Amino acid sequence: MPDLMLPVFGALSVALGLAGYVPYIRDTLAGRTKPHLFSWLIWAVLTAVGFAGQLRAGAGPGAWAAGVTVAGCCTVVVLAARGGLGYVTRLDWWCLAGAGCALALWPLAGPLAAVALAEVVSGAGFVPTVVKSLKGPGDETLSVYSLAAVKSGLAAVAVGRWSLLGLLSPVAGGLMEVVMVVVLVSRRRVLVGVLV
Repeated sequence: MPDLMLPVFGALSVALGLAGYVPYIRDTLAGRTKPHLFSWLIWAVLTAVGFAGQLRAGAGPGAWAAGVTVAGCCTVVVLAARGGLGYVTRLDWWCLAGAGCALALWPLAGPLAAVALAEVVSGAGFVPTVVKSLKGPGDETLSVYSLAAVKSGLAAVAVGRWSLLGLLSPVAGGLMEVVMVVVLVSRRRVLVGVLV
């Protein structure tokens, strides 16, 4: 890929990230979307780790999307915190504890191990939201996940120096977003079929 195109893909990934967060934040403020605090907290912290790793690896415009994701996740964390913790399950606490353990290990790991660890725990962060979405798929805004999947793909293409360290975060993140889209779409179809 010509170096001149990398900023174009980086800017497109940023635009898609912003396009996904705007309706999610709007729906959260309106009470239509109910973000899971622990998932978004885990994603905010661990995406920040991935972002730092990408910057260290020289991912260039490929890291821009991760920076936007950190800002978007932090905004959602603040909004989700308003709802309290009444819905939090024991599994949710285990996921949060696992994320905390990973963060404690992060300074001991090398850059690649740190980013890989961050992505594994970020995947664990999806567990509370997936479980919540299986019960109430209408409590999530689908566009944030579908646009994030495309954003991650564009971010992977925009990575300046192709390396496992630079690509791990956008590729793993994109796969998790695709899983979330599949869960929401399939569960909504099942519920619509039951209601018909």
